[in-house]
Amino acid sequence: MTSQEHTEEVNASYRDLHSPCTVYRVQKTSTHTLYTKDGMKHRVDGPAMIAGDKEWYYIDGYLKTPKQHALYKDLLNSYGPSSKEEAYYTNASTSTTGIYTLSTNE
Repeated sequence: MTSQEHTEEVNASYRDLHSPCTVYRVQKTSTHTLYTKDGMKHRVDGPAMIAGDKEWYYIDGYLKTPKQHALYKDLLNSYGPSSKEEAYYTNASTSTTGIYTLSTNE
């Protein structure tokens, strides 16, 4: 099984393909933070996983080096205005559940 096939399988198990929304989640402790989108580690504006002083960068569940992540962000921003995604993570982190659901109608 290739990495892409594995990711697609994991995505299918975490997401109802008929669901009309995207789920952003931020899990925090005093030393650890995890950002997910539809159950996959993901964050465009920074590291998706932080443990103490260590950081890991993920896009759609794929681990990226800091250089790859910066390139992805630069290329994404070159296609238009920056994403509102970080605001969705802020909404998640300030909610009582750590979850923010974005309707596809938004």
